[in-house]
Amino acid sequence: MPLIMAMIIKQMWDSFQTWRLIRDKDYNGLTNMAIDEAISHACGEEKSPTTLRLYGWKSPTVSIGYGQNAHSDIDFNFCKSAGIDVIKRPTGGRAVLHENELTFSISSSTENPLFPKNILKSHKKISEALLVGINRLGIKAELHHKSKKKLPRHPVCFYSPSMYELVVDGKKIVGCAQRRFKNSFLEHGSIPLRLNRNKISSILKDNLFSSNKNIESFYLENMAGLHELGSYFFPIDQIIKNIVAGFEDYFGISFEEGNLSTYERELVENINRLVGEAR
Repeated sequence: MPLIMAMIIKQMWDSFQTWRLIRDKDYNGLTNMAIDEAISHACGEEKSPTTLRLYGWKSPTVSIGYGQNAHSDIDFNFCKSAGIDVIKRPTGGRAVLHENELTFSISSSTENPLFPKNILKSHKKISEALLVGINRLGIKAELHHKSKKKLPRHPVCFYSPSMYELVVDGKKIVGCAQRRFKNSFLEHGSIPLRLNRNKISSILKDNLFSSNKNIESFYLENMAGLHELGSYFFPIDQIIKNIVAGFEDYFGISFEEGNLSTYERELVENINRLVGEAR
């Protein structure tokens, strides 16, 4: 019996050491969010392995946190005129304009021993793994820790860094949000290459800046895309390669490239149908 138990434990541990990597294509906002949610639910049902998904967006899209009030924060008229979709994420956080960026999601069972059973602590580990990958690019990033200076809450995610998000010289370079489901968790991350600061401001329903406040200068002080850091320019494949290597190095895991399972695709269809009925 002890031998059988040891073999079972080893088999379970080995399963957590091999993650799935999905290098996905660009989808619209609803489909991107449905895919991430489907993967996370499948992980919670032990039908899918821990998954790192890397992807882009078919068109500029504003995603808002699942607890955020879009109608009080977002200017839908501007978004419609500018061809920007607006969708709700299954994760929390504040509004993100997805344009000219690399997006990632991490989905895992909450039984995975590599992650603490706590949102902030598991977020910290994901950020530390991401930090290894970003540093491999030659970017001197670090984790943000809460300072004494407190900024008022703002509806835009990149307005200020949250605990353990990545910064370079105080500028936020990655925006993350996590949500726990019954037996799994999902973390989203936005890694902008370049930021259109005026467009980010324009998606807001009300101008939160006084007339004498230069929006461009303010956002330059608080956020940055990877291609805005000195003379850096990285092909997207190079960014992906180093981020993947960072996760492998930090967690001591290996990746197997894969795609959505048949079951996950069925979940995506169901989620999209339910969202469509609710609109």
